[in-house]
Amino acid sequence: MQYIIMLPCAIVIIGCICRMDMLSWQDNKHGWLTFFTTVAGYCGDVAIDALTGRPTDLHDWFAVTAFLMYLHLTHRLWQDGPPPATRRAK
Repeated sequence: MQYIIMLPCAIVIIGCICRMDMLSWQDNKHGWLTFFTTVAGYCGDVAIDALTGRPTDLHDWFAVTAFLMYLHLTHRLWQDGPPPATRRAK
């Protein structure tokens, strides 16, 4: 049962990496890069815990599900690159 959480974690990590690839350190707000890095790191930690046999808590399931839903619900905003809300003010 522990290994079931690894698939959603992998999907979230890959989604975060793809979104970070679209962002530029010079043109986009640093908070977005930090957010996606933190989310990918958290999901990586949950996946490593599951892989090593440590129990995953219910809050881990809720957090990974929330991140997965966020990536899914904002997919259209990111299809043509980062949305305007991520750009730095000039």
